[in-house]
Amino acid sequence: MGVVDPDGRAGLALALLVVCAALLSVPALLGMFVDATVHRRGSAWLPNVWAYVGPPVCGFAVAYVAASLLGSPRPSAPAAVAFLAVLWATAVVSLANRYRRLETP
Repeated sequence: MGVVDPDGRAGLALALLVVCAALLSVPALLGMFVDATVHRRGSAWLPNVWAYVGPPVCGFAVAYVAASLLGSPRPSAPAAVAFLAVLWATAVVSLANRYRRLETP
């Protein structure tokens, strides 16, 4: 059994939140890649693409291997959750760094 009752509204809201986060993860990863590789006019700052795109992929790989070693029947499930968590954390850090670097002359 899960933590949230699947028949209740909280279960539906949680399921919709996870589905939306998963669907938006591909455009978010592509957007971070484009933002890190395209040079902005008037700005000398060009972030390292591997610092923003690499952690979500590595998070997926590490979680998959860890779940496999721990005997999980479906190691891709915790790996997908780890990918989403690391992706959104990296997106927040990327946006904060971009805002901080582009606002300074």
